[in-house]
Amino acid sequence: MNRSVAFLISAIVTALASVGLWATELTGTDLPFGLGAETDSSESPEVAGTAITAPTTVVSTTTTTTTPTTTTTATPPYQGWVDPTSSGLPWSELGAVEGLLTFRGNPTRSFYGRNAPTNPTVAWTHDIGCANSPVGGTTKVWCGSGWTGQPSVFQPPASAGEPEGTWWLAFGGYDRNVTFLDPLTGEEVYGPYQTGDIIKGSITIDPDGYPLLYTGSRDNNYHVVAIDRPEPEALWKLNSNAVKPTKWNDDWDGSGLIIDDYLF
Repeated sequence: MNRSVAFLISAIVTALASVGLWATELTGTDLPFGLGAETDSSESPEVAGTAITAPTTVVSTTTTTTTPTTTTTATPPYQGWVDPTSSGLPWSELGAVEGLLTFRGNPTRSFYGRNAPTNPTVAWTHDIGCANSPVGGTTKVWCGSGWTGQPSVFQPPASAGEPEGTWWLAFGGYDRNVTFLDPLTGEEVYGPYQTGDIIKGSITIDPDGYPLLYTGSRDNNYHVVAIDRPEPEALWKLNSNAVKPTKWNDDWDGSGLIIDDYLF
């Protein structure tokens, strides 16, 4: 063996020995690179102070949520003064204050009340009285109430100083007056308001809560009456002769309706 070959073999042996020594220091075993040695799988080997981490596979999951689409078709508001479908409902369910405010209770004249007693009894009576009124040029005596005879039942204005939950009953009569009574006892609680002739139609209480009462009369005037003062007071009157054209009868017998600030 010549010197060159011997030197090459010596260099290879030296290199392998160096690698084996480095591997022994790295793994703590006598085998190169820790082959066959027991290792802690929870710890990653370090090479030159750098951690060797096993490759990690990241799986991305995308969830698609489908939201159902709901289509709502709005019903347009009724175009007119009074929706016919409100027939039979109390006026309060259409935005008015509580009470029986006008003839047959609502603008369609179709509310007759609820929970009527099966065996009603008379709790009290009130003598309306009489007054004179001409018919065809002849004066006649009229007594009681006329045409409908229906009163209005409503809560009095705050100015009356009544306890909460108090109700008043009011009606026009042939005595020419609008009379105000306690519906439980029949006692007079306010007024009366006197017109110039007999009252044949039903009165109306303002549905928007204003302290106003509306009534016609055979005195040819329609009266708008304030009821928030010590005595009822006419704010204004409309004479039948101020409206054109007129018919042969110039009495105000109808029960007024207030809708959207218009008086019918």
